[in-house]
Amino acid sequence: MSGGNYDYICYKVDTFIDELKTNDDPRRLAFKELMVLVSKALHDIEWTDSGDYGDDADHKAIDAVFAFLKSDPEIIKKAHAYDKLKEQLGEFFREKK
Repeated sequence: MSGGNYDYICYKVDTFIDELKTNDDPRRLAFKELMVLVSKALHDIEWTDSGDYGDDADHKAIDAVFAFLKSDPEIIKKAHAYDKLKEQLGEFFREKK
């Protein structure tokens, strides 16, 4: 049996990812994407530490998380634009009542 050193935490994260409601919110979509990468890193760390993978086999997955965190800040701009549009639509429909 592979893994086991950390109680298979990656599978618990996978369940969270599957159940996470995004509602097309850019922050939640980006967070979900990050969590997919984190889950892969957790998996590879657990399998490495359990001796099922070779030394340093987890580095690529960990590096992918750090690369994502340094990614294009466009997600923040999109999230703020989403907030503003949502606010404007709310105001528009409140005025129509």
